[in-house]
Amino acid sequence: DGVVPAERLGDLLVELGSCTRRLLARAFAAMNLDQSHLLGETLVRAGTVSNRQIVDALEQQVQRRVRRACADPDAHFDFDKSSLKPEGKALVGEFHSKLVEQLSTLQASGG
Repeated sequence: DGVVPAERLGDLLVELGSCTRRLLARAFAAMNLDQSHLLGETLVRAGTVSNRQIVDALEQQVQRRVRRACADPDAHFDFDKSSLKPEGKALVGEFHSKLVEQLSTLQASGG
């Protein structure tokens, strides 16, 4: 599916110490029985992790994907707010600002 293992939510939760592989396996088994929930939701519903831990792992996931994308010399990024609904424009603007800030920090640090 093109996802790097170190960027998968479950792997990140284990890496961050929020979850064990055994508890992650239980969540996947539960998801096989009830396919209406995503991994994070399944883990939170079971009390395995908190919403905060999911958010922290998702932030790590986005940061790693942005770093990987920025490392590609052929990468090209185009942000277009005009195609979004009005309520989404503010979110994209905020995300864009944070992304520019992170990219500037990465460039300044040579990473």
